[in-house]
Amino acid sequence: MSSEIVHDAGSAPSTGTPRRNLRLALASLFLWPFVDLFPYAFNLAGVGNDFHNLYYDYKVYLLDNLSRGHLPLWSPSEAAGFPFYSNPFAAAFYPLNLPLAIFYRIAGGYSVPDHQRFVILGISIFAVGLFLWLRSMKLPLHAALFAAFVMSVSFKVTELLRFPNAIHAMAWYPWILLAIQGIFAATSRREAAINGVLLAASTICLFTAGYPYYAYYGLFLFVPYLGVFAIPKLRIALVRVETVNWRAALSTLAVAALVPVLLISPYVYEIASLMRET
Repeated sequence: MSSEIVHDAGSAPSTGTPRRNLRLALASLFLWPFVDLFPYAFNLAGVGNDFHNLYYDYKVYLLDNLSRGHLPLWSPSEAAGFPFYSNPFAAAFYPLNLPLAIFYRIAGGYSVPDHQRFVILGISIFAVGLFLWLRSMKLPLHAALFAAFVMSVSFKVTELLRFPNAIHAMAWYPWILLAIQGIFAATSRREAAINGVLLAASTICLFTAGYPYYAYYGLFLFVPYLGVFAIPKLRIALVRVETVNWRAALSTLAVAALVPVLLISPYVYEIASLMRET
């Protein structure tokens, strides 16, 4: 899917060398956070603050249950019992919990260093998404690569290691921007549909990652970004999209937004109810 999006954005002509360069760039970006943060990736340093008592403990409890085919709805260890599934810190419905549960079952557990590597994985997802989004706006490969390298390990990103859920929520921002860009730049319904699927999936990941602040903050990023496409001169200057098939774009956006709303609304409602009660 990502190769389709990148190709449609004009970033990789169908010749061997550019495609190899693109694959090398993506692989380098994915691995770069693990290199830059190697003390945490290889258990040479630990993460303080809320990392262990708040996030890691919830994750182990969740993965232990998921590895046995059970989704925990209740946490018996807090007060006189506490709703687990609607606790945002637990991130019970985050899609990446499924591969983690498989890992837990195969490895026979899930350690603190494992969770540190999972957090760094979120930065890798962010770095790759940021690069693809910049390339979709026809930025030169080297410029987009440099920006993604710098941004992904900037202080504002790495200082969030203590908040794993925040890292994994932030990771989906550029993928949502990439999907919006792809929908408006699409030259066929197939391209629009592929980017619509990406938009729906990334939005679900953002809302279920377990850091509602960033889902809320996203409104102040995505809504103005959508507005850019409505102003022709601004659209051409900033996002390099000259013409838009408005019927296809708006219908794709509507469907891509409706799917997360239907799936996520009950979860968000339960989170809000829990917050009101506590």
